[in-house]
Amino acid sequence: MIKTRCACGAEVEGEAGIPVWCQACGQAVTVASPPVGAGAGGGDGRAVACEMCGASVPADQVVKIRDRVVCARCKPELVKNLQSGVAAVSGIEPEEAERIRRKIRNNNALSFAFALPGLGLQFAARTETSQARRTHDVQTAATSGILSLVGVALLIVGFGFYARMRGRSPLWGALGILSCVGLAILYFVPKHCHHCRGSQSYRVATCALCGAPM
Repeated sequence: MIKTRCACGAEVEGEAGIPVWCQACGQAVTVASPPVGAGAGGGDGRAVACEMCGASVPADQVVKIRDRVVCARCKPELVKNLQSGVAAVSGIEPEEAERIRRKIRNNNALSFAFALPGLGLQFAARTETSQARRTHDVQTAATSGILSLVGVALLIVGFGFYARMRGRSPLWGALGILSCVGLAILYFVPKHCHHCRGSQSYRVATCALCGAPM
């Protein structure tokens, strides 16, 4: 617990980054957290790993909130999770962690099983389209259209499984309409934990809130 003072002058105590109510005036006060290492050589150039995104940042540019060390970019996300009660979830059991790993592997395999043929069909459709333009062949143009539509459908299904693998709604699979551009967009969308539903960076492999695989 960290002590600070309200604007009215009364002393309040609470967790860093979490609003608390001042008993004297009834106003909400957000308790600030000092940088990790402040007063103990925090500006000596040491690097610290953020527990949410895994980025290595100078020790004087991270904060500690409820025993979690996070960078300035991830602090708002962690505070939002704490305020919504997401971070109150206890550590994950080994059996549940293994179930989530299997779910992630299965969704990943299914995403490849649908998306790769979809990309192949789209490539074939472009080839057929080029040939139809050269020969003015109506049948070739029709074949190209069919291949393209089937390819897009497979991409949408494959991207849907990819979104599920990252804890997102399969509706994100609609980005398959954009082909490779849609995949790039989906890759950089923050992940959602399969256990506590907390939002995490697209790069993390383990949830910083509950320890579940991501």
